[in-house]
Amino acid sequence: MGQVSMSNARSYDLAEFPPPSGREEVWRFAPRAALKPLLEDAPSDGRLRWETTLSEDVTLTQITSEQDALRP
Repeated sequence: MGQVSMSNARSYDLAEFPPPSGREEVWRFAPRAALKPLLEDAPSDGRLRWETTLSEDVTLTQITSEQDALRP
């Protein structure tokens, strides 16, 4: 696995991107201590809730995290 930067990121696979070490320019001013829980590969019981009003010709489908909705 080579070095991946924001400018050449072309994958939907998170394993392709190493966790930030803090030495990368793009992470230079980021509050890494505050972001650390978000970057850990650990299960979460977090949930997103939303309400929406859709016109009759629009369909909303809920998917699981295992489904690759964005993968071409």
